[in-house]
Amino acid sequence: MSSRPPYFSPQTVEAIARGRTIEAIRLLREDNALGLREAKAAVDAYAAGRRDFTADAPHGPSAAGDHHDLGTSVDGLLREGQVIEAVRQVRAATGMNLKDARDWVEARRAGVDPEPQATPAMPVAGDPRAGATVQRDSGGRWIVWAGLGLIVLAAAAWWLGR
Repeated sequence: MSSRPPYFSPQTVEAIARGRTIEAIRLLREDNALGLREAKAAVDAYAAGRRDFTADAPHGPSAAGDHHDLGTSVDGLLREGQVIEAVRQVRAATGMNLKDARDWVEARRAGVDPEPQATPAMPVAGDPRAGATVQRDSGGRWIVWAGLGLIVLAAAAWWLGR
């Protein structure tokens, strides 16, 4: 988290006042590009009347020096042969999914110094910033199946009506 405190929009403050913590965290994350832990710590601090957000909030990988600390920690675990624990630490520090964290650790093990990237948040349905939704194209095959179904029904009606 940067050294400046996060911006609390009126909607976020209202959500905190109504006790809607999850909604407040979501709004704060959207407004400030914060990690989940940082946003939760800031919302909890705000709800408790504290304004020392940067002191209480756990720092994510975006904070200065954290990439170096994470790399050093992972290197130590790799030297001890604790690959799984290294992957766990990367996931906890960055929010990466399992595959990306494992790839990051393997790159680090191979001597490459990758920049840890947090997994982007999933778009929320109805959010105008989420972009267009991609739908699977059936290729018009449903029309063929519907036509065949109607032919079978017509044949059955003709056969039974004789």
